[in-house]
Amino acid sequence: VVPDKPGIVRKDLLSVYLSAANARKYKILRTDFDEAKLRQVTLNALGFFHQHLCFDSEYDLSTDTALYCTELVLKAFRQSNIVFPDIVPQKVKLLVNSYDVIMPGSFLVNSHFTAIEAK
Repeated sequence: VVPDKPGIVRKDLLSVYLSAANARKYKILRTDFDEAKLRQVTLNALGFFHQHLCFDSEYDLSTDTALYCTELVLKAFRQSNIVFPDIVPQKVKLLVNSYDVIMPGSFLVNSHFTAIEAK
């Protein structure tokens, strides 16, 4: 789910998600967690999809009834008991309100993630 296309959590093909129509720039990150742990994280993320959760337009990390993109990723890891204390919200002004938001770039500074492709 992305802010310019609010709705429910959905799955897209990577080719669609990263297409020129949807993304001007991107980075693909690899993590150093083992396959079993990542399988569990993936199942957690799919669980959010199957719950038909909506986009979290309030960017509220304290609720689980709606999610935004990086919140979904963090909570999928957290459900597998993986916590990233150095990934913290940043104050962002969107339209008329300010929100504490986990920005995608926060993953780039975490030692568990390495960029493997970028455009």
